[in-house]
Amino acid sequence: MWKHSIAVVVFAAAMPACAADGAVPEGETIVTKRCTACHDMARLKKIAARTPEADRAARWEKFLPTHNVGDAGQRKVVIEYLLTATK
Repeated sequence: MWKHSIAVVVFAAAMPACAADGAVPEGETIVTKRCTACHDMARLKKIAARTPEADRAARWEKFLPTHNVGDAGQRKVVIEYLLTATK
């Protein structure tokens, strides 16, 4: 019986690590919640395509405060996600 208890404790301790591996990135969660209600990913890709890749982060930084992502920390993770998702 005690071996079963140890196995349950070990499994329970490992669960948060397993959940974190499959977690959705914070930037994607924010984009899904706040951006895609009005702009689908195709639209966001078109916005990105109009700007040279080297200037995209600055463009997103200017654009996002006026589009429901005013918090600097959230903007950072959203920009990281968008730079990857809109390549």
